[in-house]
Amino acid sequence: EIYPEASKDLMIRKALYENSKMNMFVGNGPWILALFSKSPWMMFAKPDEKDPCFPNTPDGFKYYAGISPGEQYSWSTPDQRIVWEADTFDKMVEAWTLWQKDKNING
Repeated sequence: EIYPEASKDLMIRKALYENSKMNMFVGNGPWILALFSKSPWMMFAKPDEKDPCFPNTPDGFKYYAGISPGEQYSWSTPDQRIVWEADTFDKMVEAWTLWQKDKNING
């Protein structure tokens, strides 16, 4: 299913994020809406020293995002985490499974 209104109205998009069981992002603009909220999210990032785009390197991530690979933001809740892996199907399933397991243990 799609919800076209969410692509045109920021408040609708934000409400959609807040009412989702989980939001999965890569490091781009939409993730920032969730980063500074109570919305549940996972953001997939795999910085690479050899990437020609500086923001995609470990040093670039530290410079622009303020944290180094492997770290999490201090304000993140248990339902908010950076997954330091590429956004492949297998890694997304693995992160989802670990989150569900952790939620069942601590939830």
